[in-house]
Amino acid sequence: MDDPIAEVAARLQERTHAVPPHYLAFLQTYRRTTLAVGKAVDDAMFEDPAWVQTWDVAFAELYLDALDAELEGRTP
Repeated sequence: MDDPIAEVAARLQERTHAVPPHYLAFLQTYRRTTLAVGKAVDDAMFEDPAWVQTWDVAFAELYLDALDAELEGRTP
């Protein structure tokens, strides 16, 4: 895969089987939002799509890092 947004969305999807039920709604919403941003990037809806893609992936990575730390019982 050579689409950073699709890659991080796939990583978000992988977590849906590992999170407690009360985390699931936010995780799924975050994934849908990430995919919507990816579609908007693909549809040339942004003046600087490369920046938006970088920003979107960076924030998703921060969320994944924090989520993984919580799931593993460690402090991020």
